[in-house]
Amino acid sequence: MTSEKYNEECIIKRTKQGSGSIGIWCCMSNYGLGIFSIFDGRLYSHKYVDILGNNLLLSMDLLRQEKPFIFQQDNARCHRAKLVKDWFQEQNIEVLAWPANRLDLNCIENFWSWLDKEIAK
Repeated sequence: MTSEKYNEECIIKRTKQGSGSIGIWCCMSNYGLGIFSIFDGRLYSHKYVDILGNNLLLSMDLLRQEKPFIFQQDNARCHRAKLVKDWFQEQNIEVLAWPANRLDLNCIENFWSWLDKEIAK
């Protein structure tokens, strides 16, 4: 009915795509999940190095993961930045070479699928 057009009980609030975003960074090993970090907006190389510095090494200690270990990440632009590559080299962390467009091999994709379904509930 026209009289219900602006009635709060009849309105389904929605957010248009692209109106904002948050990101979640986390690591995992066979011992479990590490510390996670939530950040606003897009991830760029400086922010990524800060997240790694504040979370990765401590997570590896908590997960009883001793160096040397091989870190896996995808080919996101911020992951390929020279600043990020230099950080891994300075920390003596080997990064797994990752083929382009092979997200189906990334174990985190199963987690994102589960999380999407849980949020949709």
